[in-house]
Amino acid sequence: MLTFFCSFKILAYEWDFESLKTINDSCISAAIEDGDIGGSFEYCGCTTNNFSKFFTLDEVLSLYDSGLLETDRRYIKMINDCNKKTVY
Repeated sequence: MLTFFCSFKILAYEWDFESLKTINDSCISAAIEDGDIGGSFEYCGCTTNNFSKFFTLDEVLSLYDSGLLETDRRYIKMINDCNKKTVY
């Protein structure tokens, strides 16, 4: 399972293009290290899309800052679903 680390500080509460782009870019930077560039784009697109569907920006920032993001059930489901979907 690929888990990505993104460090970003954004003060807005709603998702906007720049916030989602930051998540996607951080994911791609980490995923490309595994060597599958096409798979990285597919996987990161899936996770970025699901972040925008299942979380508010405020929730992600709060979970990330508290260290609880990787244990959140929605996050775990999202990662597992995207791993299965993209066979990454």
